[in-house]
Amino acid sequence: MKIVFVNLVHNQQYIFDNIENLKRFGNNDIVVITDEQFRSSYEAVNVETVAVESLIPEYTDYIETIRHNHKRKCGFWDLCKYRFKVICKYMETHNVTNIVHLENDVMLFENLDNIKFHCTNKILLTLDNTNRCIPGLMFIPSYKIMKTCLNRWTADNDMLNWGFAYNKHKDSIDIIPIIKGNIHSLNDFSHFTQRHWAQKPDYELVSKNNELYDGIFDAAAIGQYLGGIHRNKKAKRKFINESCTVNYSQYEIIWKLNDKDLKCPFIIIDDKEVPIYNLHVHSKDLKQFM
Repeated sequence: MKIVFVNLVHNQQYIFDNIENLKRFGNNDIVVITDEQFRSSYEAVNVETVAVESLIPEYTDYIETIRHNHKRKCGFWDLCKYRFKVICKYMETHNVTNIVHLENDVMLFENLDNIKFHCTNKILLTLDNTNRCIPGLMFIPSYKIMKTCLNRWTADNDMLNWGFAYNKHKDSIDIIPIIKGNIHSLNDFSHFTQRHWAQKPDYELVSKNNELYDGIFDAAAIGQYLGGIHRNKKAKRKFINESCTVNYSQYEIIWKLNDKDLKCPFIIIDDKEVPIYNLHVHSKDLKQFM
């Protein structure tokens, strides 16, 4: 299955670690949509590149505008949202369907061809509370469905936009699970973070469709717990994401070698070793998990 990255404005170096790790697990169909000036840097890693300028001619003007309006971070949230316009245009222009979009700091520990997504006519992504879908790993069937979702966006934050789209328009979006089992398998609520939304319905929602998968997906909190968070040296590891319904510090997480001697993470749930398909490595230190 084709994996699509979007790397705009800054050529984030950790994406090269991600590409290396993807190929270790047999994921070789990789596309990076990036600025024309960065394309040559990907020749050594042998992936397909697409210049964003070829998809959206007004891209350069757009970047200059947000640089003027956001002098510090070049409009972080603007770019987070803009990438979906870029992906949509890429899929339409290149006649591409059924892709997985990864954020540049989201690592896979499985060959995507071995993950059978349960629905191929909806966008699939992780949800970590009732209001927030995290688009770190997304299955996208077509540009038409993507465009329909983008037209419904109203917020600046892309996570809230996807959460709104899921809650209001379930005809276009479905959930992949960040935990397995159900609330009745727990003795208490200690696996919840102490937030007002951490109620039983949340748990059922974030574990939706878990029976259709052998493993679980990391929205963000597992990678943050194992590897820390970006630009916060004090919170190196064991960081608990207070916005996530599931408190992963209450679970045991282990690493095992697969049949190719590659490290893979597992979470112990009800005495069973459950694969964690991906990690959202918020610290950007991907090498620590390779």
